[in-house]
Amino acid sequence: MTSRLTVAVLLIATAASLSAQQPARTGAPPEIRALVDSVLQAVNSGSAEAWEAFAQARFAPSLLQKQTREQRAEQYRQIADLFGTVAMNGVRREGPDAPLQLNVKGSKASGVIVVDVDSGATPKVISLTASGGAAPSVAPAGDVPLPPIDR
Repeated sequence: MTSRLTVAVLLIATAASLSAQQPARTGAPPEIRALVDSVLQAVNSGSAEAWEAFAQARFAPSLLQKQTREQRAEQYRQIADLFGTVAMNGVRREGPDAPLQLNVKGSKASGVIVVDVDSGATPKVISLTASGGAAPSVAPAGDVPLPPIDR
């Protein structure tokens, strides 16, 4: 009986020490945080050349092939014209495979930059769009309408 009790206590102590060694992660993984930071830096860079360097480093090959260098420069100009200099106002993701919704507060306007990423170890951007105003609406599952929200 004593040996069973000793074994049980040792097993519990070992399990507790192992679980204590694994830090609890809150928020996004470091790879996603780095990607979000790089989006903000590129938007705030003030140049299409810096945006292109960001694209070359962070866009998936498929997205780089879909867009010309000129189209990426135009995308940068549209985002910069829409928001100006931006600061993060929160990030939202509605699931592990859902796009990142970067809520930004800009010097010209506030809005959302939607960044869809692949599932690689170093996430690559597979699409990026921007819109001023409120976050883009998300279609409810099964075409069931969302309940009204009192404001």
